Parts: sequence; C-alpha cells; structure tokens
Amino acid sequence: MPRRAKGLSAAAVQKAKPGRYFDGDGLVLTVRGPDAKYWSLRYRKDGKLREMGLGPAAGRRGVTLAQARRLGRDLFDQHKDGLDPLASKAGNHAAARLNAITAPTFERAAIDYIEAHRSGWSDGETAQWEQSLRDHAFPILGKMPVASIDVPHIVAVLEPIWVEKSTTARRVRGRIERILGRAKVMKQRSGENPARWEENLKELMAKRAKAARVPQHHAMMHYDEIGDFMIELRTIDGVVARCLEFAVRCAARAGEVRFATWAEVDLAKREWTVPAARMKMGIEHKVPLDARSVEILQELARTRDGDFIFQIDGEPIGKDDMLQLLQRKMRRRDATVHGFRATYRTWIDERTSFKREVAEISLAHGNRDKVEAAYARAAFREQRRQLADAWGAFCDMPSVRPSGDVIAFGRGA
Repeated sequence: MPRRAKGLSAAAVQKAKPGRYFDGDGLVLTVRGPDAKYWSLRYRKDGKLREMGLGPAAGRRGVTLAQARRLGRDLFDQHKDGLDPLASKAGNHAAARLNAITAPTFERAAIDYIEAHRSGWSDGETAQWEQSLRDHAFPILGKMPVASIDVPHIVAVLEPIWVEKSTTARRVRGRIERILGRAKVMKQRSGENPARWEENLKELMAKRAKAARVPQHHAMMHYDEIGDFMIELRTIDGVVARCLEFAVRCAARAGEVRFATWAEVDLAKREWTVPAARMKMGIEHKVPLDARSVEILQELARTRDGDFIFQIDGEPIGKDDMLQLLQRKMRRRDATVHGFRATYRTWIDERTSFKREVAEISLAHGNRDKVEAAYARAAFREQRRQLADAWGAFCDMPSVRPSGDVIAFGRGA
C-alpha cells in the first residue's frame, strides 16, 4: 500500500469542498456537497484499478476519518492475502439475501405470509394479524429461525393468554400454524407443524370449555337509544361489527349468527334459514331480512372466503368478539348481545301493533306443539316480513325520545 504523503484531518474532512481528496493508503474522500461526502478504497486487482465504497463521511451515520482508515487497512490486508474485497463484499450480501430466503426468522416468515395474502384480505383482517403476532408471538418467536421452532416454544406463546384471552389465543395459534405451514412448503423447515391442534397442542393445553368467559348478563339497551347506536356501529369497520349489526337487525341469538353460512342465505328471497341443529328449540327457523341486512351480506360476499359468513381466518368469529366490541370499544357496558332480543321484543310491545304471536315466532320462542309451531311459522310469514322491515326502518332512524305516543308500526309499515 502506498505510504500516506500528506493525509487528511478531521477538520479538513468537515470543511472539504466538492472534489476528490486522497488520504493515502488508497483511502479516498469524494465530496459532492456539504451533506454528500463518501469514503472509498482504491486498489489494483489483476492490473485493473478498482474502487470500493466504505460509507458516507457526513450525517448522523457518517464514518469518521479514523474509522475509515481502520476499515481501509483491514480491507487492504484481505487484498494482500489474495482476496478481492469487492467480490467478498458481494458474496457476503448474496449469502445474507440467500439466508433470509432459505432460513428466515419467524418474524420475517410472518411478514412474508401477510404480504402474500394481503391482496385478498380486508384492511381490518391484515391489522388483526399484525397486531396479534406483534403482541403475543414476536416477543418469543420473532428472532428464532423458523426451522428451530418446536412445541415448547408454541406453548410458551399461548400459555399466558390461553385462559384470560381464549379467543385471541386460538387465533394466534392458528396464525402461527399457517405461517409455519408456508415455511415448510418453502423448504424453510421440515417435520410436523408444532402449532397444530389435533394430536399435539390439544394434549397439552386446557380445554377451551374450561377457559374463563366474560359473564353473560342479558342487560338490554332501551329501544329509544337503538337509532344512535346503529349509526355509531355502522362507522366501525370489520366483520365483528357487521356480525353484531346483522344480529341486532335479525333479533337473532349470537350463536345463530356466528355460525351462519352462505348456503343458508337466499338473497333473492331476502331470507336466512337457520337449521334446526343450531336453534335452541331444535326447529328450523326462517328469518326475513330487511334491506340493510341484505346489503351487509352483499358487502361481505365481495370478499367471501370459505363457508362461514362472519369469519376470520376461515373460522367463525369468537364467542365473545361481539360482546367485547359492544362493551369495550363502544363502551356500552350496560348492554349485551343477547339483550338486543329483549330490546326488540319491548319495542314491538310498546311501539307497534303487531300481534304477540308474530313477535314470539320472530324470536323463535318455543312452542311445545311442533306441528302448531311449524304451521304458525308458515301462517305469519308475511307479517313477519313486515315486522322485519319495520324494525329495520326503526334501526335506521336517529334515536327516538319518549313522547308518550305509540308509533303504529303495523302491517302497512
């Protein structure tokens, strides 16, 4: 390496005007402007002059003169040993890129999974994936190579939330399973998926039936508040909000709505048929749909992915999702999902002229005589449709304040 003849000083580097300055030993400072200064190393390989960048000389991340000299000496030592520093640098970058592809960390694999599916997800679904993984999976799995993740690591992620946040834990487990499944397809790991449930985590984790649940007190919202509530609910994005809105409009039980499938809906007839297996009384129930309920289904149909209407990651929304949206996000702690059925029933009694039988059938309340029950459902079908439209219209109006007068939402509504 040529000897340093004159050399630079730290002050000279700072004050240098546009041009090229040689420090000696092949170290060069190139200046294009006050904030555009760069270090490089010049050397000859096979008779050809080569120049290798060493980083900026200005700015917060700038390389100082002393650092540049030390790095230059190290690289020139490689050159004396017969290596080409530029080729070595390119090789290291290529190896790093290859390693990121073939042996990524869990966090990298998760980001890749989300990006691969983003175009088919709503913004809300993407945000849920990102937040749940960031909050619960990344602290333990984030920096681990996907090839090294095993069952104990998954258990360590799930145990802190398995009881208190059972729905979140179920979703996190499913998301980890999908990410690791993609990693296996990409040849980034091998063997069984440690996040799978059957014949694996099922044997290690407490049954979901024993997990803590949010108490279900069937407190109801007064119907005078329903208009403003529904206006607020429609401003909230996401499948859980649409599920709650649909449940209120249909005066349905949470389980009936959560597990609703596309096969049960006839949009042309504006009708939803809940199978007997999912009804409390074990009798098939046909629900007439108001205009907004049909609109909700049409919106969700555009991004349909699977059999369930209200689903996240291919599974029905969680048992407590609607209640948490209602009581936590909307701060309606004095109301419950089931309580809206009471709101609906009270509204019918106090603000409409529909018959009691129509109200009871619309709520699928029991009738010990199954033959009579089936007949009644057929006989009052038109009145029930009128009731559904009247309730839908009432839900679409700003909140009504009590005036002492009965609003005649009857058959002509």
